[in-house]
Amino acid sequence: MTAAPAEKTRRRWPSALAAAASSALILALLFRLLDIDPASLWDAWQQASPGLLVLAAVFSLGVHVATSTDKLFRVMRAAGLSITWGEVLRIRLGSGPIRLLLPVDAGDVANILFFHRGRNMPIDSASGAIVFDRGLNLIGSTFWLLAGLALLQAESPAPRALLFGAIGVAYAVFLYAGSIHRLVIRTAEAFHPRLGRFARGSLSLFQKLNARQKAFFCLYGILFQARPLVVAWLLFAAFGLQPPVGEFIAWIVLALFAGHLPTAMGMGPREAAVVMLFAGIAPPAILLGIGLLLTLFVHALPMAVGLPWVYWYLHKIANGTRG
Repeated sequence: MTAAPAEKTRRRWPSALAAAASSALILALLFRLLDIDPASLWDAWQQASPGLLVLAAVFSLGVHVATSTDKLFRVMRAAGLSITWGEVLRIRLGSGPIRLLLPVDAGDVANILFFHRGRNMPIDSASGAIVFDRGLNLIGSTFWLLAGLALLQAESPAPRALLFGAIGVAYAVFLYAGSIHRLVIRTAEAFHPRLGRFARGSLSLFQKLNARQKAFFCLYGILFQARPLVVAWLLFAAFGLQPPVGEFIAWIVLALFAGHLPTAMGMGPREAAVVMLFAGIAPPAILLGIGLLLTLFVHALPMAVGLPWVYWYLHKIANGTRG
């Protein structure tokens, strides 16, 4: 059962090199099109408040490690696995550097292998739990995108309240209507079998959890995805910028979605989106600098900090109880 995921992980190395090359190409095009050189980018960074930059880095690192660990711990317990918070912490830390080197989905395959081989968990259950954990992130990001768009469209309190109420109703229907889950799975399968498997895995636990648990995990996903928004807000503040709240939330979430394109850590598309969406509020060099710092603080730093635990993580996969 593990041969296919292991082989899939090994095949990710060529795609990882292609992703890194894509990031480098997009960034090179950005520098050229915006007429920015490394010296002007460094000058732009020099304008930022060091204190706010340090605060953004520390906040992102601490909140990511704590909340991503706790969220996965609760998901795995809901999936029926007896595991300690400390072990999940080591799993999160050990898998982080792997995500720096491989595409995001390969990191998920590694975690599936870990729970299957290292914790004797059936492969289907491990896959469903990991995809469910990822699905919570998508739920959270979608909420913040809808919230930002609602704030963009409504200027007075009454329309805003109505729009937020409509978002709440939509989420409630999605969470508690089993027919909606089945429709989403069938629609995803019609587009692509892989998308169908992702939808089925994401919704598998939702179909098993009770009403209170569903609401809790949905709110947890929303809270978890607030971290990059707070980091981005601190970065803009470090450069003395205060975009309108609605625009800020909507555009940052769209930039984060752009980072899911097949590049290294989303680098390149994310920065390009920040420059284009926030054009006019600051010089391109500053916006590009904010985009690069967003990638560094939200993705690279929290992943790289787990380097001392990589050996333990890979050793558990290689010497697990599953064959």
